[in-house]
Amino acid sequence: MVALLQAYDVRGSIPLADAPAALIKRAVGIVGDQWSKKVKNLLGKMVFDSWATPDPIGVRGAGEGEHRRLSFAAGEAALDVRAEKREGKWHLMAQVTGADEKAEPPLLRVDTKTVSADTEGFYQWSSSRPPHELSLHFNTYKVQFPKLSWKTKKTT
Repeated sequence: MVALLQAYDVRGSIPLADAPAALIKRAVGIVGDQWSKKVKNLLGKMVFDSWATPDPIGVRGAGEGEHRRLSFAAGEAALDVRAEKREGKWHLMAQVTGADEKAEPPLLRVDTKTVSADTEGFYQWSSSRPPHELSLHFNTYKVQFPKLSWKTKKTT
C-alpha cells in the first residue's frame, strides 16, 4: 500500500472533475433500454429468509417450520413471499415491488404453475407442496431466483 501511495502521490492535487453532463448522457444513451432487448434472463438473489435468522430470545418453536418469509431482489424489482402451512397445505402470497408501475404486472412462475397478480398486485396460491423454483416473467425478460429448500430450520 505504501509503494502504491508513493507511486501515485496525490497530495495537494485537485480532485478529479466529473465528466461533462453531455458525455454522461451519451454514455447512458448507449445502454438505455437496449439492455432489455439483449438480456433475456436475469438472476435474482435472496436477500432475506426468515428460516435463516435465529429466533429472538424467549420465542418458543411453536409454528416453526409452518411460516416462512422470503425476499428476493433483481435490479430495481423485489419479490416478497409469505408462506404458511395450515392443515397439511401450503398457502402462499407474494408481491412484486420496485418494478415499473406503468407496465403490466409480471407473471410469477411457481415450479410448473403460472400465477397472475390480482387487482391489488398480490399473487396468491395454495399447494400441497411448497415451491422450489420461482421466476418472474416480464414482457421482454425473465428473472430466475435461487432454488428453495424447505427443510425446516434447525433449532439451537
